[in-house]
Amino acid sequence: MVTQMNKNILMPFSVVVGIVGAAFIISKPWFMIQHAEPIMVKGYAESKVSADQGN
Repeated sequence: MVTQMNKNILMPFSVVVGIVGAAFIISKPWFMIQHAEPIMVKGYAESKVSADQGN
């Protein structure tokens, strides 16, 4: 049988474990995004440019 003292300790302990677990779950994707390799784009493009002023 669980005594009154154990009930008083069990509830805050469960809340702390839940908060730590939620923080871990939330921070895991953020950590992966921060350490991901950058996206490298290579290509070739042309564009016709006309001058606004000329001599």
